[in-house]
Amino acid sequence: MTQHHEDALSEERRREVGTEAAEHILGPNPVVGVRGQDLFQTASMLVKQAVKQPHLVLAHGLTFAAEAARIVGGSSRLAPDAKDRRFQDPTWHENEVYQRALQIYLAANNEMHDWVSAISLEVDEKRRAHFVLSLLTEHSQPARQPEGDLFCQCRAAC
Repeated sequence: MTQHHEDALSEERRREVGTEAAEHILGPNPVVGVRGQDLFQTASMLVKQAVKQPHLVLAHGLTFAAEAARIVGGSSRLAPDAKDRRFQDPTWHENEVYQRALQIYLAANNEMHDWVSAISLEVDEKRRAHFVLSLLTEHSQPARQPEGDLFCQCRAAC
């Protein structure tokens, strides 16, 4: 193997590591500054789109409602990505209440992002909208709620 080939492989591996690291960061990057005005403008844009395209809101709302009914009935197969470390505690899978709360969170998150993907926006606007939704959903995830943390801590200590 030549030095040039080794350098090329090394550079390719550095890029792969960087990409993997970026994919494994949980939630939005706290290093990037976010202005409140930008968040408000993006939220306003989403409200306007909901008013302009109510059929999409209805369609995604009905899809969420159907999944929520399956969740409540215990027949939903919705599960977090196996790589998602936020929900690795067995409580999320062994306790029916926690499992259903997780599934409702995942269903709502999926439908909100699917709705943003479906609405008529420019590419940059869609990226901003997905980012704002990520801020909202990351903050509201069940693993961040005090009751969930206390339950998981208590279970680990007992």
